[in-house]
Amino acid sequence: MIEKFDSQLTTSPKKENSITDSGFTESNMILQNSYVLDKNCTFSLSAPAGGIEYRWEILGNDLGENILLCEKRSFTYLMPGKFSTDKSNSLLLTVIDSTGREYKDTAEIIFR
Repeated sequence: MIEKFDSQLTTSPKKENSITDSGFTESNMILQNSYVLDKNCTFSLSAPAGGIEYRWEILGNDLGENILLCEKRSFTYLMPGKFSTDKSNSLLLTVIDSTGREYKDTAEIIFR
């Protein structure tokens, strides 16, 4: 009875997503297709483990250049910062593994 009770109340910690997992693909990185955010909120995401380099960027500003936001696995940002509030923005996550392979994922950032 107690064993059943304990197993119903406890859960195993969720396995961390890693680019080194067999079957890992860019389509199962962690970014959603889009995020709708309030201005002046703090936004946090973490990239999959296993990379040796990480880049979080805003895709293509008016000059066609990406804007680098962070080069760490975890990304925490006070919005809107460098994001445009009058149009949608594309957030690009790039994870580079030890062989130099790049895994990329994007998400649209939209403000209410």
